[in-house]
Amino acid sequence: MSAPLSWLCLLPLGAGLLALALRRGGRVAACTGAILAFLFLLLLGLRFEAGAAGTLRALTPALVQARVGARVAGGEVVRERVATRAMAGMSYEEQADLAEALSGRVLAQEQLSAAQVTSDVAAIHSGELALHQAAHEERRLRAAFGALEGELGTLRRARETSLGDATFPELRTWLPGVRSQWFVALDGIGLLAGLAATLLALCCSLVVAKGREAGGILLGTALLLIAALAQDALLFASAWTGFVLLGAASLIRVPDGDEEEVRQSVVRFLVPGLLGALVLGGACLWLTARAGSLDFPALQAAAAELDPRRQAILLLVFVLAAATRLPLPPFHGWFPASATSVDPGKLAFLQGGSLILGTLGLVRLAAPCAPTALADPRLGAALFAWGVLSAGFLALAALGERDLRRQAALSAACLSGLVAAGFAVGEFGQS
Repeated sequence: MSAPLSWLCLLPLGAGLLALALRRGGRVAACTGAILAFLFLLLLGLRFEAGAAGTLRALTPALVQARVGARVAGGEVVRERVATRAMAGMSYEEQADLAEALSGRVLAQEQLSAAQVTSDVAAIHSGELALHQAAHEERRLRAAFGALEGELGTLRRARETSLGDATFPELRTWLPGVRSQWFVALDGIGLLAGLAATLLALCCSLVVAKGREAGGILLGTALLLIAALAQDALLFASAWTGFVLLGAASLIRVPDGDEEEVRQSVVRFLVPGLLGALVLGGACLWLTARAGSLDFPALQAAAAELDPRRQAILLLVFVLAAATRLPLPPFHGWFPASATSVDPGKLAFLQGGSLILGTLGLVRLAAPCAPTALADPRLGAALFAWGVLSAGFLALAALGERDLRRQAALSAACLSGLVAAGFAVGEFGQS
């Protein structure tokens, strides 16, 4: 199957690496990559809106065949049999029975028994070899069936949720040891976030001081696209953490002769960012221990079984993680501090990208994983008040600021308070 979303993520990544490698023309390479990524995503979005692209629900049989073909060697009849059984769901005993049937171990055992009756040394040796090969194949098939059960379980859960209407789904093995897959799909939220990220990257690449700095912006854009399209918690958290580290490493430059100031800026940038990543990852791992998988539908199903009190705690944890990126007070100090040592183009990208990440954290994880808690009027009122008060506080702080860059940063951060207030209102406010 084609993989347009993977190519979409690779496009700004390649353009960013090219811009970093070029002595001259880095800005041109970065702007070209941002334009192509924006147009490519816009084309995918038009097909998505027009209904011309197949949905995850409709493409599930093809995805199942692709995963079975990657895991199980054999003819078309064998793969079809495995696909039918695997999509319906197989218990451990059923996996063992099917692996035994397909490996030919029973037939090899019968051949060996017949050779032992006739005392044919050559036939016995041949039978033992066939039995050894069949046993090896059975072990390989059982491992493949176990991996398939996890991957196809993700598809079974996803097709029963609103994600079933998403387009261009891709499911591949990524980190099987922790039950995480490269699971991406394009839905309305991902489309809007991706278009915002690529357009932001283009605008910021045009105004940065040096072409190589635009390369860092394109690398950050690739991470934002992964976060926008990810349907797996570990994939989302990895993009989140990568953006934080990239912002500290390549988007903050050392001011002339003031290394202490940049050191403080880096620390202020890293501490809340990594704190948010740690909180987000910890909550996802706790849900994974209950769900057995890292895909968003599994986490949502596990969270739906929690009592209202635990859901409320989970909601606050996800909101706390998002607040470090939006940023909301008291986690906003890194943003005006960075404004004094960052190129204006990079500063705009940092603020815009962080706002996108924080909003995705609210919409992808906080709202779906804690619907009961979010519907609680007391908790909703508290979050709404936090958002409104944050917007007012940041506005007043901007009015009292003498430094123009810090004032612009605080003014831009006021939007984060409006985002939090809209999220607390409910589905209408989130829209």
